[in-house]
Amino acid sequence: MKNTSNIYKSDVELLAELLTETREIKTELKEIKSRLPGRDRQIAAEIGVIDNSELLQAMHITSPTARHWRNTGVLRFTKIGAKFYYLLEDIKAMLRERFGRH
Repeated sequence: MKNTSNIYKSDVELLAELLTETREIKTELKEIKSRLPGRDRQIAAEIGVIDNSELLQAMHITSPTARHWRNTGVLRFTKIGAKFYYLLEDIKAMLRERFGRH
């Protein structure tokens, strides 16, 4: 029995190490990806689109505020997969409307 327990413990330890290493690799890949000037970003810039995280940064708003704007129709959006996108023209139109300039 003792021998089986040692094998089991070794397998569990090995799996824990692999899981830790996998998480570290995933974190490193995310960091590398965030630093790469992606083709998607270039295409989005060419057509005048920003994603939700860029909207939050540009407008200095919180995620609940962006969600409120989407839900109440203040700002038009499109959802592709799990990401929300906004046309820069729609953002400009919303700001002009809010400031009373048409």
